[in-house]
Amino acid sequence: MTTDDPAETPNYYEIRQKSREEEVGEPWQEELGVYDNVQLILSVSTLLPDVDIQRPILSSFLLLPHMVLDLAPVGWGIGESGSGKSQVVALIKFLYQVPIPFGTSTAVGLRNVIVKHRFVNYDPTEPEKDWRERHFILCIDNATSDFLKADKNMQGLLLQGINRTTDKWLISGEKSGTVLEFHTFCRKYISSCFPINDREVQRRCLLFQFEKSEDEIVADLIDLTTCNFDWSQYLKDYWTIDRLNEFKDLGRAYPKKQFKGDKNRIYYYRDIHSILLMNGVENPIELINEFENREIMSAQDTGLYQQYGSVT
Repeated sequence: MTTDDPAETPNYYEIRQKSREEEVGEPWQEELGVYDNVQLILSVSTLLPDVDIQRPILSSFLLLPHMVLDLAPVGWGIGESGSGKSQVVALIKFLYQVPIPFGTSTAVGLRNVIVKHRFVNYDPTEPEKDWRERHFILCIDNATSDFLKADKNMQGLLLQGINRTTDKWLISGEKSGTVLEFHTFCRKYISSCFPINDREVQRRCLLFQFEKSEDEIVADLIDLTTCNFDWSQYLKDYWTIDRLNEFKDLGRAYPKKQFKGDKNRIYYYRDIHSILLMNGVENPIELINEFENREIMSAQDTGLYQQYGSVT
């Protein structure tokens, strides 16, 4: 058996990458801000119904600064195969440079992804105030029809991880009497062809609906899934300390009394409202109310939410 010498083997990755870049070009426009670039890239890669309502909310959700959030709702992108859901998954990968677990992953596997990629210096023996966090989002692609049922711990991972103060996951250690502690707080984006079949998870999700379109329209869109961009530095540069403080200040001024949706969901939109304000969207609470109303109507009309009750 012979062993190939790496020095004498061509770098085929460079050939593939050059071909992809020449086909797609560079979608990111240096003269635009981060929010406008995300809006632009979504516009040239996806087809969202009610785009003027869905796209600003989705863009804001994708840009939320994980490090200073207290609540992190779950984004659920749903649509039939070929409707463009995977374009958002690719965009998340480029913005955050994170692995994309498949929808058949276990809760324990997803927990490990969170712990590894959320923290710079996670050490459960040190105070939480000393931990340093990265820009992070957990993105799960192609969640299966039994995603929330196949693993009894999956519901807990999602529900506990929404609130920073309740994200502690305790399991027994290898040594008798020891307990291991994990923290699972983070935004999560789940791409699926299937409805949300858990009532408690439903209440904590922002539903983004995708639709297939005519082939000639799809042909004009770019396919991000064939690319390998790295836009993470733009995100890091955007979220300066001053901008993070502005973001938190705006959150304290959130007009919650004007929210017309389910009062249990009122604070899931607070930080999205701040992002919209920071990027010049006028009266964003009206847009949020339209999105919330659209989400409810779409769920009722299409069965995107199935009332199976909570997974036990």
